[in-house]
Amino acid sequence: MFDRLGAFQPAFLERVLVPFSAHRPDLRVLRVLVERLVSAAGIDSRKFLPCRTTAALAMSLGLPLTEFPGGHLRPVERPRQFAEALIALFDAHRGQA
Repeated sequence: MFDRLGAFQPAFLERVLVPFSAHRPDLRVLRVLVERLVSAAGIDSRKFLPCRTTAALAMSLGLPLTEFPGGHLRPVERPRQFAEALIALFDAHRGQA
């Protein structure tokens, strides 16, 4: 498995990590849609780049950061808790759109 993962690393860096880390969201467009957005991240990912960038984006848009159980792979790591949190989020926002 590690050999396969190692072989995948160049493609991962080129097609996933570089585009992710170089992307600049269009804040002008996001501000127009802000009432329809929810900024969310896994609670176990607080110290990692994806969570920190999500938190920074939420702050710049004036949104709270919704935290879900687990980390980067939260639906796989804690599927029941993730589903419960997602349903609660939908219920909280139902009728607001």
